[in-house]
Amino acid sequence: MKSRRLVGKTALCVFVVFFLFLFAQEKQTAVEGLPKGAEVNGPRPVENIVKHMNQLAPRFNFLVKKYRKIDPELAGMIELIIDVDKNGTAFFVDIGKNTIKNPEFEDELLHAVSNHKFEKIKKGRKKTEVIYPLYFENETGADQESTKETEESEETNEEGL
Repeated sequence: MKSRRLVGKTALCVFVVFFLFLFAQEKQTAVEGLPKGAEVNGPRPVENIVKHMNQLAPRFNFLVKKYRKIDPELAGMIELIIDVDKNGTAFFVDIGKNTIKNPEFEDELLHAVSNHKFEKIKKGRKKTEVIYPLYFENETGADQESTKETEESEETNEEGL
């Protein structure tokens, strides 16, 4: 009788360990390729979102170059909020957190994403909610905040001389 309990408990432990291993593997691959702060909630695979955001990258880069002709210091982060239905339509696109504060640039980013067609998916009836931050560095390679910090420290050093 004790041996049956021992076998049953051992089998249960093996199952739990195996399940935890699979769950940990799914979590690890789900994050692969996403920028820091990105989230994908819904039936659409994370890889699909990463693939399509990478397809949009040349358009984003074109817009950055276009707006840097007007504002050479254009840099920072814009968090896109996107809802994609199972047919691949981005039916809701908005901006969450934003450090750039350039309305024309923001509108063109939103327009580019809303006109992009994602792949259709068969599974799930729900939408996929995506939070996807885009980071834009200025031409010197530093973002806007670190540039401000450098300028402030230079001013402090000049005053001390």
